[in-house]
Amino acid sequence: MFMRVRQRGDEIHIELTGVAGRHAHILKAVSACRESTHGPFDADAPWHEISVRSQSDAMRICMRPRDGRCYEPATVYESLRQALFSAPRSAATA
Repeated sequence: MFMRVRQRGDEIHIELTGVAGRHAHILKAVSACRESTHGPFDADAPWHEISVRSQSDAMRICMRPRDGRCYEPATVYESLRQALFSAPRSAATA
């Protein structure tokens, strides 16, 4: 799987390819990062808008924070990477 995180203005754009069959896992990781108190997302400034475009082998996620806050793409990338790849895998996916 390939992941790219970019910033455009106050929006964070996440592009993932090679995700076939892992869409739910990715959305769960994004949610885990959003709810984490030690992650890149400020719990006091919830996201104003999140949009997801999904194809069979790719996903694009766009997040716009409330109050015009900006998040560092590298921090978002590291948090998502941690959530995606350090979680224990079940026997079915191993």
